[in-house]
Amino acid sequence: MDSVAWTAGSEPVVGVVDTDADSSGGQRETRVPDDLGDLLTEYDGSVVTGSVETVRAATPSFVVTLGDDSLFELIQATDFSEGPILPVDCDPGIASVSRTALPDAIRAVLDGDALVHERPVLDVNIGNGSPQRALYDVTLATDEPARISEYGVESRSKSIAQFRADGVVVATAAGSHGYANAVDGPILSSAVDAIVAAPIAPFDTHTDRWVLPDERLSLSIERNEDAVAVSVDGRTLETISADRRVEITSNGSFSMLVLSGENAFEN
Repeated sequence: MDSVAWTAGSEPVVGVVDTDADSSGGQRETRVPDDLGDLLTEYDGSVVTGSVETVRAATPSFVVTLGDDSLFELIQATDFSEGPILPVDCDPGIASVSRTALPDAIRAVLDGDALVHERPVLDVNIGNGSPQRALYDVTLATDEPARISEYGVESRSKSIAQFRADGVVVATAAGSHGYANAVDGPILSSAVDAIVAAPIAPFDTHTDRWVLPDERLSLSIERNEDAVAVSVDGRTLETISADRRVEITSNGSFSMLVLSGENAFEN
């Protein structure tokens, strides 16, 4: 995706989402560096930390997400209008900064040394349920270990393949660095509007892997012998049978802050 320069403007508000923060005695203990408030004071700004709801209510100039869980929850809850996101300590495929370098990274953002990259998000629909958003990947796998089922892949209503395997994974460019690559799927450039579909431990070792349009993809279970678990970004949603289909399609993108220059703070 194309990159554009970004500035925070005057009196910036930095929102920090930390879903792994400890809570004891009614007090929420975040893992935010102690000097972050002092840093924002230098810019006549402020910092708001807490849950996704707390941060969104503060209408931040940009949002810092600490870890993949925080990024995942923000992606599910937001309409992407709250400002760009600065990810911290995320999986490969997302250009995140390290937690120890967060103050320096925020200073760089506030000084205007950041670019905005657009990253695609997928909608995942199971039957008539509410859609879930996927940033990395969607996985269907038999609920029992080492049990094979049969899967179908359709793209734009056209059958691509049917195969027997432990499962199937569909990944965005960001997710193509992870599980999809571990099962021999290709790594995609973020400049390509496409997704990867790859079988997991296929019964036929010559089964293909596919690069497909990032819209109107359908996954089906062709055998009703074993229940299949559906997972989004590593989180299991539910277990389904052969009468359910999983529909996957592009649902816009979110804006991610990436430091310009040498990207010194990137993981």
